[in-house]
Amino acid sequence: MTQPTDFAWKWRDPSHVEAHRAEFSRPIDVVLEELRPLIAATRPLMDPRETAGAAPDGAPPLDDARWVHTDRQLAEPVGHSGLRAVPTDGSRSFWGYRPGRHIPSHLCVGEREPTHSVCIWGWWEPDTFIIHTIYPGTVAPREIHDPEIPLGDLPAAIEFWRRHAIITTVDGYATQPAS
Repeated sequence: MTQPTDFAWKWRDPSHVEAHRAEFSRPIDVVLEELRPLIAATRPLMDPRETAGAAPDGAPPLDDARWVHTDRQLAEPVGHSGLRAVPTDGSRSFWGYRPGRHIPSHLCVGEREPTHSVCIWGWWEPDTFIIHTIYPGTVAPREIHDPEIPLGDLPAAIEFWRRHAIITTVDGYATQPAS
């Protein structure tokens, strides 16, 4: 039995997706409609009286079954991936601040590659999928300096970010956090 695809999309924080909009080669709304049946298949059985979790911003706890953090391949390219594998010796990467960010990111300078993959991260409410973020590319864990990363997820995040970096341009980062 397939899940019904009649649900609403809602942005947790519309400004968060703006950071990724330029990475898409097609309108995000078009990509979301292609993702609709794939995301509908992740919909958990929910008691209609169930409400969002105890987090102050209305998001459920990260270990709640309503969270979805997945990537899917679409038939057409969706945009350009902002992630690249790098040598673990640090010879082709560095730490810096992305525009508007207050936590450092593992970065490398380079060209973004076209991708058919799109990552979507969010959670289910009874008739709505709340989008935390969406970007062209594959699933990546929270960055190691993210204040919301659960302590238990930190070892895997450190291992991932030791071997991967976010692609930027020569003038696309800062050495100090945004003020």
